[in-house]
Parts: sequence; C-alpha cells; structure tokens
Amino acid sequence: LMKALILLSVLGVTQPIRFLGDEGPSTFKVPKYLAKKFEFWKALYSKYKSADFLLYDTQNQDVHYGTVDVSDLQPVAGESKAASRARRDKKERRVQAAKEKLVPILKKLAARWGKGTAGLTGEELRVAKAIAHVKDRRQIAEGATVRRIGGIGGIANRFQAGVERYGAYRPYVVAVLRQHSIPEEIEALTFTESLFSPTALSRSAAYGAWQFLKSTGKLYIQINDLVDERRDPILATHGAARMLAQNLGMLRHWPLALTGYNYGPYGMRRAAEEVGSYDLGDILQRFKHKRFAFDGRNYYAGFLA
Repeated sequence: LMKALILLSVLGVTQPIRFLGDEGPSTFKVPKYLAKKFEFWKALYSKYKSADFLLYDTQNQDVHYGTVDVSDLQPVAGESKAASRARRDKKERRVQAAKEKLVPILKKLAARWGKGTAGLTGEELRVAKAIAHVKDRRQIAEGATVRRIGGIGGIANRFQAGVERYGAYRPYVVAVLRQHSIPEEIEALTFTESLFSPTALSRSAAYGAWQFLKSTGKLYIQINDLVDERRDPILATHGAARMLAQNLGMLRHWPLALTGYNYGPYGMRRAAEEVGSYDLGDILQRFKHKRFAFDGRNYYAGFLA
C-alpha cells in the first residue's frame, strides 16, 4: 500500500525532519511474524475485487481456497434498509453454502495427501491447485471445518479508486503529518481505515477518511452541532496525527501505536502489560481476548501492505 502511494507526486515541505518513533529503515519493515498476513492483505488490495468473496484458512492466511462470485450482490445507491438487509442475507447464505461445499473437498484432499491429482473432479482439482504450496497435510486436515474457513470481500477496485481520489489531497495530508512530526508513511493508514473516502460511514458510526467516532474525535478535532471536522480530510488529518502521537507516547512503538488506532491505546497497553512485552509479535501470539479479534490482529499488517 505504501509503495503504491509513493507513486503519486509529493509537493510541499521537503526538508529533513526527525519523525516521532523513527527507528531508521526498520521503522515500517514487514516482520517475519506478519509475512502471511501481509501477503493476505496485499492480495486483497491488488488481486481480489468487490465481486470476489475470498475463502481462506483463518489460521494460515496464505492459504486461499478460492472465491465466491457475489457480483450480483453489490450495494446499490439509494437502496432501502430492507433491501440492503435482504442483499446481505442472500450473500451470507451463498458464502455459507460455499464453505459447506468446501469442507468435504478439503477432507478428501487431506486423506489422499501426496497421491497427486489423478481422479479428482473439476472442483477438487481447482482446490488442490490452490493449496499446492502447502507443505503440511495437517494444515488442510485441521482447516476442514466451516468455522475455520474465513471469508472476506476483495477491495482491489475500490483501492484503485481511493488512490485516484487521494491524489489531489496527498500534498496537504503529507504536510500535516510532517507538521506533527509524524512519518509520512502514516498516510497509508487512511486507506486501512476508509480507502480514503471522506464520506465513509461505518456501522459503528465512525465517519470520514480517518474514521473517527464522535466520542473519540472530540478529543482531537472540533465536533459539535455546527461543525464536524471529520468531514474535512485535512482537518481530520490533524486530529489523527494528534491521536497517533499520543498513542506512540503511551505504547512506545509504531506497531502498537497504529494497532491502538483500531483497538484503542488503553486496550493495547493492557495487552502489553498482560503478556509482559511491547512487541506486537508477542501480543499477537499470547494475548487472547474476544474483542481483540480479526480487525485488531490484522490491522498493522493491513497498514504495511
């Protein structure tokens, strides 16, 4: 994601700045423990489109079983709440059916591991080719449950639209980040949050390019009955920069500070204290909490991708 963004020209401030949390070339290097998650998100950003609902192994995110075609179930502008709910329900049923169909195929492939592809049906052969890179039969055997099979929609087309939308704003966003001594690579976070959509509204009522909730946003920008600075991507960038600087002061390292943007800085501090480490790899391995689920566990990898 960051590599894609630097293809856009940068205007404005160019003098060297000592950024907060600067650790040199390793500041935003992809660590080994995130390699699979990184590749997973890179594929979502660049390969799979909105019409492609990817099925994958939730414990081994580099294992992609294939996609479910949901091209006929995309959001429609102006649709009613009832129509939206019906569309989502139909999509869930289609994905659930695909997962249930996949389970016996995975069990069969695990049972005949190492025997080649002779005698496999078309769908079995397709799945066998998709998992050909897997070396351990147990990954396939253990992954052959509906609960273990994850599903997520692709965003490649929406990501490209976001990059095009961001072009006119980028010089100003980068200038604001530099003003707050925040590394300009942090601009990628607005894609993790909203694919740089200034009008994005989440189900939890987070709004704008930086996806501030009202309660959180009021701590960093002006939000009242007359003004809502979440609507202005430049003003909202000031707020995001202030929040991230505060997160970094509390959590010491960018991986935790950025994850705290999603999970909350106090939640990340509790996680670090519980496992006795401020290393994100240790937290991902040892911190277990029902709220620290897919979004929190994948947030930093999605940013790096």
